[in-house]
Amino acid sequence: MEPAYGIPSRWIKPEDRDIAELYGYTVIDPLSVLVTHLSEVIKQHAYELITRQEIVRLVENAKKKSPELVEEAFSGPVSYSLFQKVLTSLLKEGVPIKDMETILETMLEIISETGLPAKDADGLIESIRTALKRTITRLYCEDGNMRVITMDSELERTMVGCLSKGERGYYLALNPDVLQSLVRQIAEQLKKFSGLSQNPVILTSQIMRVHFYRLIDQFYPNVRFSLLTRSPTMCRYSQSAV
Repeated sequence: MEPAYGIPSRWIKPEDRDIAELYGYTVIDPLSVLVTHLSEVIKQHAYELITRQEIVRLVENAKKKSPELVEEAFSGPVSYSLFQKVLTSLLKEGVPIKDMETILETMLEIISETGLPAKDADGLIESIRTALKRTITRLYCEDGNMRVITMDSELERTMVGCLSKGERGYYLALNPDVLQSLVRQIAEQLKKFSGLSQNPVILTSQIMRVHFYRLIDQFYPNVRFSLLTRSPTMCRYSQSAV
């Protein structure tokens, strides 16, 4: 299995290239394979590379394009530590952070409406994801279609009822039997993505997205899930239910 795209693959000898192409196989040279794999590793671990020094560099670059916006943000409500937490969380879920203007504008808007979100960074990050919805959906749309896994409405209501409040905010406390059944069903649905170039996408309600992500990340740490909320997008969904 090719790790970067998750499709079946084989190593062949250089002298077998012509015959492989004759039979319709796509042949990629070793250097391109290595570069692709390295690129995928960097993408998957980009969130670990966001140091305070890197944050300062990103802010300085953003200042060249939008000086007034950056000045308003960092001279007031937005701290470097909060900005670092936001970018780290987005990158961990594979969300591009190139659109710094939208990210900073959303942070300013939400903070001005709700006050400093130091105790509710999750809510701030979810609002930023909503603002970046077109960017996110473009990652998974192919010819205007997106293959997704959806949650049964009754199961989702059960999960909402299992949200408990702790010292660090809300967390999902599922019954062990429900959790075991859920993990088993997700494993079955993941098999449907094994032959696709698209990463698994699970569609949830906005209230459940972050909690469900943290739950499944414990069981599938090597699988990059992308959880999207049910908001209007440019794609049509091809659904499989959990």
